[in-house]
Amino acid sequence: MQVVFTNEYRWAAEAPGVAHAVAYEPDRKGFLATLMSSTRTRRPFFAYSEHELKVLSKILKRSQPTIVPRYKNVRSIAKRWLNERSAIHGQLENHDLNSVAAAMDITPPLQFPKGGMTARLRMVRKHSSTKKGWNNAPTAVHTAWKELLFYNESDVMTMYKIMQLMCEHN
Repeated sequence: MQVVFTNEYRWAAEAPGVAHAVAYEPDRKGFLATLMSSTRTRRPFFAYSEHELKVLSKILKRSQPTIVPRYKNVRSIAKRWLNERSAIHGQLENHDLNSVAAAMDITPPLQFPKGGMTARLRMVRKHSSTKKGWNNAPTAVHTAWKELLFYNESDVMTMYKIMQLMCEHN
């Protein structure tokens, strides 16, 4: 499930036009606090950078030491894993998601040209803050929203495939 927290994208989230679940959740802090407390305290949270850790810590106003034991940075894990196998995968200069996926023979996630994500977000935002605006939005706007959702899903699934491959070949 993808969760949208920003009110400006509410109506797009409530009528996403994609096969998977998308939900609008106005209480970001409450949602994340529930997520953190509802899962087993030892169950990890995976992300592809330190950015998500900083966001969680800031929103939940919890110290990083509380979250850090559960937080797993896939970028750091993959970087270490690839460095240990540099004879097979070569040395990477950049350990962004696309580069790591390509080095592991995983199809990299969908990419937009520079500024493509921002342009799509702006386009959708113009129409999605009201139900009427969203219902009357041009097809191109709905397509842009679907592309944004697919882009995000693609990133998450690529990160999952990277973790799977590392577990299988450890």
